[in-house]
Amino acid sequence: MRRLLVLGSVSSALLAIAACAASDDETEAPHAEPDEALADAGAGRDVAVASDAPVEARGAVCSSDGWCETTLPDVGLTIKDIWPLPGRAFALAESRSFGIRALEWNEADSTWRYIDDNSQNEALADHATRIWSPNADEVYYAAAPGTIYHGTRPAPPATAWSWSRERLPENVPDRTEDAKDLILGVWGVGSDIYAWRSNTIFRRASEDGGALGWVPEHTVDDADNPVEVFYITGAAGTRPDEVWFRGYRFGGNFINCEILIRRTPEGYHRIADGVATFRQCTPRDGGPPPLPSPSGASNALSSQFHTSDGRRFFLLQPPNQYSQLTMEGESLSVTVGSVPSAVVRAPRWTATWSESADRLWLAGGGQNARWGVVMRGSEIGDGGSYQYSSTVLNGAPLTKLPTQIRGTSPTNLWAVGEGYALHKTTP
Repeated sequence: MRRLLVLGSVSSALLAIAACAASDDETEAPHAEPDEALADAGAGRDVAVASDAPVEARGAVCSSDGWCETTLPDVGLTIKDIWPLPGRAFALAESRSFGIRALEWNEADSTWRYIDDNSQNEALADHATRIWSPNADEVYYAAAPGTIYHGTRPAPPATAWSWSRERLPENVPDRTEDAKDLILGVWGVGSDIYAWRSNTIFRRASEDGGALGWVPEHTVDDADNPVEVFYITGAAGTRPDEVWFRGYRFGGNFINCEILIRRTPEGYHRIADGVATFRQCTPRDGGPPPLPSPSGASNALSSQFHTSDGRRFFLLQPPNQYSQLTMEGESLSVTVGSVPSAVVRAPRWTATWSESADRLWLAGGGQNARWGVVMRGSEIGDGGSYQYSSTVLNGAPLTKLPTQIRGTSPTNLWAVGEGYALHKTTP
């Protein structure tokens, strides 16, 4: 089987930026500073049986702050994305041995099980990107090249999920077959389901009264120069009439300029954009203002984009900055935040989730050590206070950065990565 597992930096500029966007999963990344990680590790917790004991002999293995390990079906799985629901969760994983897999977790036994039909591996899918579920009986996930998979739960006594797949059209005419399709995702709100591939946003709809399909609704193609390309990387919202999309304009000038697109009943409207100059983004003629460029900005893209209330949107800007976005009339208001260096030295965050307008979770690590960390930021609108949320299990910190952190509430929160899926049910 032909397999390409993109888990770290690669030499091609396109692959480097795209691999970051797929799930911000640079697993060979550096982590928190030694003193910080040791301070995190110092918090004790009780466990009845060591974590290297057989699974059936263990008690619950949890950190002092309530991050508990859950049982994965195989060793060597990297959880790329997770979508939690009350009482269960769906996850998308990659493995050099097992390919791309879709999984379900149920709180009844705290165990993950495969639910896919392996058609993605038979089709030689070479990269997993995003997973999303509208309810407990249905799930969508995206895998390159350009395919959205849809699964539905069987009615008893059947046990096998039913799966279908559809290939999204490629709207970049000069894209070659050798260009790996890593900018790909699926997400929805209510009955509206969206997907994106490269520079195009699709919606699940019936065209001309026919069967449901992926209808292209919006394409970003207003290039300022022949080498400029566009990518859609994420979507967020809580209501069908107010959905935001995150994307990038990449012009080859050492920096990407972010694009924000707002979808309302009146259609799609650009609310942030910019043209790349050396190490900064400047306004385009007649366009909305650009978002502030993060310090130390690079060609890295991020798909991290979330809102808890549909009014304040949070996005992660590599390597260590986040922004809170709100609309004031027709103008975009931007508040830039970051964890002070006195708390985490030279941090690089890979994932974020907003619990509320004032509380933000960040997962990632610092520059020089080899541990992954999770931090909770409170009162972030007023500068914020930040503290570690210990993920130390049996005295050992995480050895790989989290690829994703998501939740439905403060008592249903997940942090996942290479070889682990940690579940937090305590506030």
